[in-house]
Amino acid sequence: MLRWVRRFALGCSLALAAAWPRAARAADGEDAIIALARNLLLVVTEAGPEQPWTLHLHNIGPTPIAVMADPGLLWFEVVVPGASAPRTCRLPEPLWPTAMRRRSELVLAPGERFSRRFDPRFFCFADMVQTTLVPGARVTPHFGWPHEGRDIKANGKAQGGPARPRAPFVAWVAPAAPAAEPAAPPPAGGAPLGAAGAEEAEGSEGAEGSEPSTPPTPWQPPSEGLKNLTGSTVVLAPTYDAWSERKPAATAGINVAMLAGSDAVDERNALVTLAVGNGAAVAQTVVVRRELISFEVTGPDGSFECPTGDLGAPDVASFSTLGPRASERLVVRLLEMCPRGGFARPGVYEVRATFHAKFSGQAQGLDAFVGDVQSPRPALVRVRSGERPSFPRVPLMVAAGAPAAAGDSPALDGQTPPSEEQPAEGAPAEEAPAPEAPPPEGTSVE
Repeated sequence: MLRWVRRFALGCSLALAAAWPRAARAADGEDAIIALARNLLLVVTEAGPEQPWTLHLHNIGPTPIAVMADPGLLWFEVVVPGASAPRTCRLPEPLWPTAMRRRSELVLAPGERFSRRFDPRFFCFADMVQTTLVPGARVTPHFGWPHEGRDIKANGKAQGGPARPRAPFVAWVAPAAPAAEPAAPPPAGGAPLGAAGAEEAEGSEGAEGSEPSTPPTPWQPPSEGLKNLTGSTVVLAPTYDAWSERKPAATAGINVAMLAGSDAVDERNALVTLAVGNGAAVAQTVVVRRELISFEVTGPDGSFECPTGDLGAPDVASFSTLGPRASERLVVRLLEMCPRGGFARPGVYEVRATFHAKFSGQAQGLDAFVGDVQSPRPALVRVRSGERPSFPRVPLMVAAGAPAAAGDSPALDGQTPPSEEQPAEGAPAEEAPAPEAPPPEGTSVE
């Protein structure tokens, strides 16, 4: 009996000794994740409806942090005034990443900050009137994949709760850089080899069957990290009523109005619907053709124009008589009228129309309307995929301390901060985004 007790005690001791290092490693891992969540900040700044918003991922800790630097991982929870539940805004397929990708990995050194400019309507899309990004809305940014739940059975009952995070991860502790190999000794004789000598030496080594260069190590995704970051809530100012105002009433005479935009798979499917109408109390004669419409488009890379098409002299049948409050509707495929590649970058595009009525009808004995009329408000077109990246680049910044409130730039190591309006080294000039304006009165970050 005594011998059995001793064996049992010895077995328990060995089991505890084996479990202790695993428990210590688990505790160390949890501490590292807690420190990671504390040292990596997500901040979204905004400066009113006329300027793009900016995403910042800022490493304020003492060690490098690896992140999935893909702005498509940004999403929002929006509490709209008067709504009973928050709304979620995130990118549609195929822009929403479903897995970790090596090309998106970026290591932020201590004090370094990753930034990207974006239009929030790309995430919370409405082709005409915003019902989500409205004055007073409380916008909470998230970056990464939503946390998973778990189903634990206790006494035969299911209990919900947070599960242990598992891949994919949006941030993790960056592995230590490998130690640098010592420099090769100089060649015999002390004289450096020239270019020809170096080539000759390389050729001789290859001829002697020297080992080939080591192939690159395959990318190993992390086994633990953060799934999601949450930033401070932004409260939208009254100036955002520019996005949510209703369609203005038609004025007397000939009008042009945007009726609908589109949520297009690519630029080939970008459509707008508009109407040329008569707001007068008497009938009006006018030529209504797609070729008489021009468009002004504002997108992620700035503004461009889509000119009118070629239209010869009309005959009598080309003139329309619009009765009081009557209109003619047109559906236009923008690729047929706009420069090719104008919608090649996924994003949101504001499209305004101008109707150029230039045929008076005098040759046909008619009195038709002549003049230029612009739509009072734009339609929005969201393009989901294209030949160019989804978000214009902003160079990495090295900042001391946490990012400041909306519209402010933190001091960078006691020096003048580099301008975010300049493209990164080697990037084309067209990547340069517009400057941020100061935040409008009433906008706050909580």
